[in-house]
Amino acid sequence: MPMGRISVPKIPIGDPLNKRAVISDISTAVSYVIRLLDHGAGNVLAISGAGMSVDSGIRAYRGAKGSYIINKSYRPIFFHEFLESHSFRIRYWARSYLGYPTVRVAEPNVGHYAVAALMKMGYIRHLITQNVDRLHHKAIGVKQDSHAPDYFNPHPNILELHGTLKHVNCLSCGHQINRDDFQDLLSELNPSWKNYADTLQSIGQEVKTNPDGDADVKDKSFDSFVVPNCEKCTVGLLKPAVTFFGESLSKEAKELANRRVSEATNLLLLGTSLTTYSAFRLVKELKEKAGSQIGMINIGTTRADELIDWKIGSHLDTGGLGCSQVLKEVGLQLAARQRLPDSHPVIELLHSGVMKPLD
Repeated sequence: MPMGRISVPKIPIGDPLNKRAVISDISTAVSYVIRLLDHGAGNVLAISGAGMSVDSGIRAYRGAKGSYIINKSYRPIFFHEFLESHSFRIRYWARSYLGYPTVRVAEPNVGHYAVAALMKMGYIRHLITQNVDRLHHKAIGVKQDSHAPDYFNPHPNILELHGTLKHVNCLSCGHQINRDDFQDLLSELNPSWKNYADTLQSIGQEVKTNPDGDADVKDKSFDSFVVPNCEKCTVGLLKPAVTFFGESLSKEAKELANRRVSEATNLLLLGTSLTTYSAFRLVKELKEKAGSQIGMINIGTTRADELIDWKIGSHLDTGGLGCSQVLKEVGLQLAARQRLPDSHPVIELLHSGVMKPLD
């Protein structure tokens, strides 16, 4: 398998009985995270996954209420399917049209803001997120005006490893447009689908949305859905600026991820099963560094359970401490250590964020 390729989403695991015990006490958990951050001496790398955004109301792939659990037949679209099949493309865009509004209006949760606070205090230097929802950027204060000049230049210390749903790219000429504008165009071209979406909203019926913005839609034909070609070259296929399963990461993303690992002393894994090799390989690389420490906050079994030094959460898909609860307390204790006043922006971050449980 080529390095950086997103492959079939399964977790290769060893014998669960050999897994180390997880930390379930909040005070112990907080002390472990603080120790890792202190030992990292300002060179801590964090890697976040879909579990990080669950408290924002965005469903993860795995876990008790994940897409693979509530819909046993679900699997994401693969890159070759998108390229080779018109029916797959219109199915993808129709489901994305219905699912994207959930991602667009999602707000950062307590955990996102806690990570932002730890970055601003200098405890986490760089963040690599596998998420495509851009909530880490919202939390840290990157301007979210879709027409702002700096919209396509996100925070320099945050790498979106798998891209972002906020852009749409032409596969032929490379022209890039804003996803919100493309959503409006799809509404114009598909008035019956817009009426359907408006009806769902008016009756308060939210479609179940996956982390990639794909809506779980049953018993509806996609044949009538219209997807335009690129407005610039007129022939190119349009694809969200995310890395599909079966698609290799961009050269730029791989190189920057490698650089972030080379610069890091310690690693903190947040809400990720590390199923995709593109992220798992980064853990393997840092593990080879002498004196490095790797900690994890995650609910559920992960691919890296045998590589990490400690784990907060659970090996099961339910129960255990989550990112929001632990990271907020970590941030508050470190802010108190720095004697930050209540009016300090970091304190405001640590008291911000939604907690939106999934149905």
